[in-house]
Amino acid sequence: WSENVRGESLRLIPREDGGRIALSDFGPINARPVLIVHSSATTRHPARSLVRALQAHGFRPLAIDRPGFGLSDTRDGDPFESAAHDMARVCAALGLPKIQLIARGGAHAALAFARLYPHLCGRVVALNPDTVIDANSKREGVLGAAKHALWRRPHFVEKFARIVSAQATQRRVTQLLRAAMRSSPPDLAVFEDERELADYHRAVMLFATGRLSGFIAEQRAYAEGIDAPPLANARDWVLLIGAFDPLHHADDMIAYWRPRLPGARLQTLGDAGR
Repeated sequence: WSENVRGESLRLIPREDGGRIALSDFGPINARPVLIVHSSATTRHPARSLVRALQAHGFRPLAIDRPGFGLSDTRDGDPFESAAHDMARVCAALGLPKIQLIARGGAHAALAFARLYPHLCGRVVALNPDTVIDANSKREGVLGAAKHALWRRPHFVEKFARIVSAQATQRRVTQLLRAAMRSSPPDLAVFEDERELADYHRAVMLFATGRLSGFIAEQRAYAEGIDAPPLANARDWVLLIGAFDPLHHADDMIAYWRPRLPGARLQTLGDAGR
């Protein structure tokens, strides 16, 4: 996996409550730290193409598993605020006075971090930030059908997650991924690259171990509704929205996030996907 990427260092950061936070540090240690925030359907492992690009521009990419994802232990409370506390704990453990964020999904965790720890949060780039699930949500394709089913029956989230994780072979994941991205030519083109496909497999295969509490908590929150309070000023945020995103309509993302991030710069990319 580490071909053409500076070596990944895995650390388990202890929490005050005795739990652990899984941290990948790609270095170099003297570069500008940037935390890659994973989506609700993956774990901390980022695409190596993104890691290489960040390193080439003078950054030190970091990635953590949010509570209940991957190798990070579960944490009680609101899942996004719990993630924010873990992000602050990692900053303290690494001696970082401030950190920038790239949220590939996970925008609610980034928002909670910016609200609870504004002194630690630098610039934020949020890619296709997730909205809540409601009657008007995009319903196209496999993702839309699953999303609508969970909105109607949020208590089925755990059963759904365990059924899917039990079938999480690489072959099955590839089939589901391509079916889910059918309406997004840019996304399908990305996964023609076997290296990108391998990186995605690495990001999801830990779900096959049955460690699903983080996924369940976040998906239930989306289905039940998240009334996230707005920031006072989000001038350090940039929202990048792909017009072909198979999960959300671009207009829905803009309508949900614009009032919560006053002053943020927003750009819709007409040739981009998820």
